[in-house]
Amino acid sequence: MKIVLMNVDKFVQVNNLQQITNPILLERGYVPSPDGLLSTEIFGTSPSKRKVTFAYIDLNGHFLQPLAYKTLKRIFTKLDQLISGMLYYSIDKDGYLVEDPENGDTGIEFLYKNWNRIKFKENDSKIRSEKIALFKHFTRDEVFMSKQIVCPAFYRDINLQNTDSKKPSVHEINGPYQKLIRLASMLTQGNFAITLHGTRLEIQRQIVVVYDYFKARIEKKHGLIRQAVLGKSDDYCSRLVISAPQYTTNKASEMPVDFYHCALPLSHCISTFAPFFVGWVQNFLVNHVDALGLKKAVRDSKGKLRYIKAKEPTTQFNDEKINKLMTTFIFNYTSRFDPIMIEFEDGSSMPAMIQITDPKTLESHERVMTYTDLFYVAAEDILKDKHVYITRYPIIGHLSIFPNRVHVASTITTTHLIVNGKEYKYYPLVDLDMDKSKVAINFVEVLQMSNVYLQALDGDYDGDQVTVKSVFSQEANLEAEEKMKAISNILSVNGNNTRKTSNEAVQTIYMMTRW
Repeated sequence: MKIVLMNVDKFVQVNNLQQITNPILLERGYVPSPDGLLSTEIFGTSPSKRKVTFAYIDLNGHFLQPLAYKTLKRIFTKLDQLISGMLYYSIDKDGYLVEDPENGDTGIEFLYKNWNRIKFKENDSKIRSEKIALFKHFTRDEVFMSKQIVCPAFYRDINLQNTDSKKPSVHEINGPYQKLIRLASMLTQGNFAITLHGTRLEIQRQIVVVYDYFKARIEKKHGLIRQAVLGKSDDYCSRLVISAPQYTTNKASEMPVDFYHCALPLSHCISTFAPFFVGWVQNFLVNHVDALGLKKAVRDSKGKLRYIKAKEPTTQFNDEKINKLMTTFIFNYTSRFDPIMIEFEDGSSMPAMIQITDPKTLESHERVMTYTDLFYVAAEDILKDKHVYITRYPIIGHLSIFPNRVHVASTITTTHLIVNGKEYKYYPLVDLDMDKSKVAINFVEVLQMSNVYLQALDGDYDGDQVTVKSVFSQEANLEAEEKMKAISNILSVNGNNTRKTSNEAVQTIYMMTRW
């Protein structure tokens, strides 16, 4: 990431920002102070204006930008003592700071005035050299600031609805802003030098407090960048935690997850390929009802036997109903072993049935068709020629995105079955008697992929997430297949192999020799 230090004074001037001078938020009657942090005169009254209007606090002196302060403190460990006036320094002929209690000077203003003359010694540390180089790329007015930008009032406004003991709720970031205003005003009161230096150090630290507050809400996995920018999902795509594939087969050729296949959870198969599922499930259920010619025998009040037909299948299994079934399966884990019900004209209903055959004994029996049965059979048919693109952010090269075919991952434990005449090697294990509270923990909800992709993704299995995007058209799927098998999917731009394993051999030898 490229870091650029902003010229704060120029930002204030260009945007014609107004100054905040009053640390008091509200006057009597909960009216915002006209020159305070919540002022309607400065920030406006409408939400749209209060969202975009910045202001500033005059610090009455020069201070290091928070990032510059943190970086310089690692290079020059006695920075705080210099700012607070505890240590005096002079600049030697080479431009280095040397302690000089008798003839030296102190304070952050001394640092600001002599900034262009000062040099910092480098050593064998590459990190130190990089930090020193950072300051060479910026001017003094970019490294130092004399004003603190105040974020728009909308994001830190007072909450009069959520009161405690009749006191309004005040946003936490207003506290450091208030403290900066009070401390900055103390610099104009002509106190003793040692007191002024101490006040300047406290101002510098409060600037860092404000910086750290916003930085914490932007960075890492739960920050704004990941959640609102990188983590944004397009239509028909998913965000998933990656996990190592399971090694439960006797042969490598039998593994469902390999270089060409990833294991995508059934619920995410449905959400990423939703239009295909709507059409497939609708056709399947309509044909199921029509083929069986479902009727129910009942006796009327006179004891006469009559038959009641199932409701028109195209009506009871319309797009809205199919979407509801899909949403129920995706979000309501406890319903995944519930039966698919067929409605009759008298308002009653009965479960749909499927034919189960044991591939070893060829013994068959009928069983209730559950949500899991319906959507797994649909997924296997829909995704047999489909691909997905897997992306991990930040994208550091073309190998951060790669295509894979899809293996449908359903329950953790699977079985080999023939269902309605078609063989499935990894059919979900459906337990109709399972406690509903335990159904959720029996389903795979992470993306399993080949370990050889980890290095190029700069990822590991400690909670890293990827974005999975579906490929719809036949032409796009053919292109994805070509890219998956291309040499460019294996080699980096300089010709090195990036699809390689590193820990598997060590782990294998360990497992073979542990007993």
